[in-house]
Amino acid sequence: MYTSLTKTLTLRSALWLYLVALIGTALIVIGLQSAIRSLSLLRLSAAFLAVGLPLFIAAFLLQLPIGRSFGRSPRLPHLLAGLLIGVAAWLPASWLIFVANYVLDATIGILPPPPAVTEGILPLAAVVQLGIVVPTLHGILFWAYLQRCAAGLGANGAVLLSATLYGLFALASTEFGYAGIPGALMIGLLAAFTTRYTESAWCGIAVSCGYSLMRPLLENTALEAELFTALGTELFGSAWLLAAGSGTFVALFILQTVRAFRAAPSETPLTVRMGKAWQVPLIIALALCLLIGYGEFGLRARNALRSAPPSDDGSTIVPIRPSPTPSR
Repeated sequence: MYTSLTKTLTLRSALWLYLVALIGTALIVIGLQSAIRSLSLLRLSAAFLAVGLPLFIAAFLLQLPIGRSFGRSPRLPHLLAGLLIGVAAWLPASWLIFVANYVLDATIGILPPPPAVTEGILPLAAVVQLGIVVPTLHGILFWAYLQRCAAGLGANGAVLLSATLYGLFALASTEFGYAGIPGALMIGLLAAFTTRYTESAWCGIAVSCGYSLMRPLLENTALEAELFTALGTELFGSAWLLAAGSGTFVALFILQTVRAFRAAPSETPLTVRMGKAWQVPLIIALALCLLIGYGEFGLRARNALRSAPPSDDGSTIVPIRPSPTPSR
């Protein structure tokens, strides 16, 4: 159970930390991607400098009780369930990214194809960095701190706010731009609801880790080649729809199982406050996301889709050819 804290958590402080993380991550991942080819290095650096360091400063210098906001000690079955939810959601979330990328390519223009996440680094190091370290640091911000601080909005309101901000964070933290938002939003909702039902942020972090582990584990492997060969490049074909639907069903089934066997609510909930003018950092963050999107759309417009040869750089993005959007 939670006990009283020296300083109460506020949604305002959490949103300011989110804004700092968004700006810092954008400067590192977007600002340096033309100079540094390694996605793993960029994301790891951004996670430590833009997310982990501000959280450390807030926790120790400003005496914010972030560590107490993790909730209950996680139960092993819940942790394993969270990990499996993330693994099961990898394919449907990837499908959402591919579809969004297809629509943006066809209607506005193309972005340069992203490099493989294992480029310039050993595969095992990429698995540890991108599959464990980065999602854990992000999870502390979103599921241990931001979602807990948004409790004043209600349980569902806290889930929706934290998941939405997690989805928008993909603008800066991934190489997919706006196309990365739908997939990240799906993972965010699953992680946030898992955190809510288990009352443990560690279980939400497990969802993020399960999803994040899949790409560095599969990219540039024979299994990946066989998978995407079997599914084909028709994103709205029966193979992709069946695979994405099946993954979504499995993830939701596990989530409902966690919900059915969740522990009783804490009798002494964590004390949180909204804080004065908590909307200010939220509005600034949304404006920054629009600014990032404006830059992306400008870049896409300069590369209006005329021809899009298949990528041969190891990217997992399904090559999209200049054809009309398939009928749904």
